[in-house]
Amino acid sequence: MIEQMYCPHCGEPFTISQCQKASLDIGSRIRSARKRLGMTQPQLAWMLENPRGYNFIHDIEFGRVVPSLDVLANIAGVLGVDADYLLGELPRRQP
Repeated sequence: MIEQMYCPHCGEPFTISQCQKASLDIGSRIRSARKRLGMTQPQLAWMLENPRGYNFIHDIEFGRVVPSLDVLANIAGVLGVDADYLLGELPRRQP
C-alpha cells in the first residue's frame, strides 16, 4: 500500500513515491544549473551562506533533502535561474 501524505506548503495530497521523484527532479535541475556555471557544491553553499555547508547541497541534489521555498529561491538567485524552473515549470533563465 502506498502511503498518502500532504504537502506542507500547499496541503495537497501526494504519495511518498511522488515526493521522492519530485525531490530528485529538483536536485538534478540544481546540479545541472550549478555545473553549467562551473560551480562546485562548496562554492554554492558558500554563496548561499549556508551554515550546513556543501553536504546540504549534496543532499538536495541527490533527493535526500527537500529544500524549503526560501532556500529554493536563494539557490535559484545564485544560479541565475527561475525558481519555477527548478520546480519543473518554466524555462531555465530568469527574464
